[in-house]
Amino acid sequence: MGTTSTFNIISVDTIICFQSKMLRKIPIIFLIFFFCNPLHIYGALKPRDFDEFDRTGEDDELAVSSPMIKGAVVGNQESEVSTDRLYVYMPKIGPGILETIIISIDGVYEANIVYDISSEDSDIVELEFPTERPELVKKYKQKHLIIKTEFRKKQTSAPIIIVSSWNKFGDLSNHDLFVYFNKSDEEYIGIEVPSREDEKPSHEGVLEIIKTDKKALAYNVTYNSFVKLIISNMFLINNAKIIREIDWESFTEPLGIQLPND
Repeated sequence: MGTTSTFNIISVDTIICFQSKMLRKIPIIFLIFFFCNPLHIYGALKPRDFDEFDRTGEDDELAVSSPMIKGAVVGNQESEVSTDRLYVYMPKIGPGILETIIISIDGVYEANIVYDISSEDSDIVELEFPTERPELVKKYKQKHLIIKTEFRKKQTSAPIIIVSSWNKFGDLSNHDLFVYFNKSDEEYIGIEVPSREDEKPSHEGVLEIIKTDKKALAYNVTYNSFVKLIISNMFLINNAKIIREIDWESFTEPLGIQLPND
């Protein structure tokens, strides 16, 4: 008695239909991969508000006041700055408002920029920098034109400093963090970074005074010193503290800078 074989015959139309469905799924698969990437890069974010100032030729020196931290940036500080883009490295704290101040060490150039950010992920966010004074901006190296970006949940909430840069970096752990201050001659400032496990906190060192060529730049009006921190562990930087000593009194306060910690 013979056996009867059963075959499932798939028509050409069925194959074409199957391929068509798979092609339609490819963009969906790509989008899933893109949005699941913990640190992805968006297109340039346009500012809501942008104001810039050129104080060239003004004789009056700027009055330096608080806050003490004037900038928090990564990148080669001897390099040139960009005249159309900058970047921020967002932890998972959005959505909210980004308030960016770009200021030169001599107080001649300043820009105040506000961006609305909707992302809740850890992102590298590219920001438009629509300066109308590119020739003035190009005059400065990165260490002479610094960026300070603060994030707020809303206009009235307390700010958090997030890291900025003039260049795009995919992995911050391979770079140094430069924190810029303005300090008086009588004031000592150090950075205390928590250590792993039960080790004592480490002091990353005192601030270095920035030396400028006074023939090219005016006096150190807006900030005068910086500290370089190694970003080997973002958690440690996020929990670092500022140690201040003034007139034999010591003060400790959070550094207040938050890096992506994914």
